[in-house]
Amino acid sequence: MEEFRFTDEKRFCHQMIKLVSRNTSYTIKEIKSAINLGNVRTMVRMHSSPHVEGGFSLTEDDASEICEEIFDWVAGVELARLAAEDVIDAYYDDKCGFSFKTKHK
Repeated sequence: MEEFRFTDEKRFCHQMIKLVSRNTSYTIKEIKSAINLGNVRTMVRMHSSPHVEGGFSLTEDDASEICEEIFDWVAGVELARLAAEDVIDAYYDDKCGFSFKTKHK
């Protein structure tokens, strides 16, 4: 399994945002409007560990999980915005959490 090493945490966080943008329908601008760099940095820190030669390291699986967390965050913000704009209905269920449903016209 491939391991990623990095020393510039801020640059790595930006690279993760770019990676999510390239692999989803979200633009970098849309992602940055939904999640700030500090939140991405927290995700990176949760999945990385200090490297013996300095900097940080994480596995390919860790990087993939970070991308999924960023995507989930952005999608959640988008769903919340649509619900706030009354475009979709939002429901909360103790078993399933939030559910969203298109409005019938």
